[in-house]
Amino acid sequence: LVRAGDLEQVLCRRPPSAAVGDLVRRGAALSPEVEAPCAGQVMAVEETGRRDFPYVLTLRRGRGYLVTKGQVLVEKGELVRKGDRLGTENLRVQKTSDIVQGLPRINRLFEASGEALQGRLENLWQQLRLDRSDLEAAEEARRQIQEVVVDEVQSAYLEQGVSIYRKHIEVVVSRMMQKCEVIDSGGTMLRVGSVVEYADIHAIQALQSTEKVRVRPVIWGISRVGLDIHVLVAMGFREMDNVLANTVMSGS
Repeated sequence: LVRAGDLEQVLCRRPPSAAVGDLVRRGAALSPEVEAPCAGQVMAVEETGRRDFPYVLTLRRGRGYLVTKGQVLVEKGELVRKGDRLGTENLRVQKTSDIVQGLPRINRLFEASGEALQGRLENLWQQLRLDRSDLEAAEEARRQIQEVVVDEVQSAYLEQGVSIYRKHIEVVVSRMMQKCEVIDSGGTMLRVGSVVEYADIHAIQALQSTEKVRVRPVIWGISRVGLDIHVLVAMGFREMDNVLANTVMSGS
């Protein structure tokens, strides 16, 4: 039942901390200096007789499946075949199924809940505006916080054994932070307090080069930017990447 392609060998310089039979996630510590390259089960821990890498662990590759508010139908160690039912999932279905149901950390990030992200964005902007214009500071703060949010979202998914292309997450997060709030219209037609896209600010200033609009950065949750229920929706994991990209680009 075990094919060569199902196994992954990992060399270690120091004694492994993982033991035979252990179930490990991707990134879990196998020894003080080595992390698991994939999720799976430790099948063997052996000595190699080499001086550079005296130990080798054999991992049987595994695959993680999320069961958030449903029921797991299999037991640890049970042998299953392709097509066997592993669990049931209770999902609220409208147009599609919400694959992040039950993952509060991801939901908080994508909905920018609790003003925490807005606070981090604004604090960074306040620091950056000391040596540059408000608009330049807002765009730089937006860029830095986007990187932080993308890293946190990707990390949250990887902890669950789910891999999503980073570019798709970047598209979503950029939509959340594509606007800014006008705090000084600079004599333009813009209203103080209005929220507009950065591209519009640049277009206006290109037409009225003598006027300088002052803005502060804002971050909106994906529900607020007009997406249906949640942007990370798909019919299971199979079509997740395509649906994610298409939904964001169409704004539907």
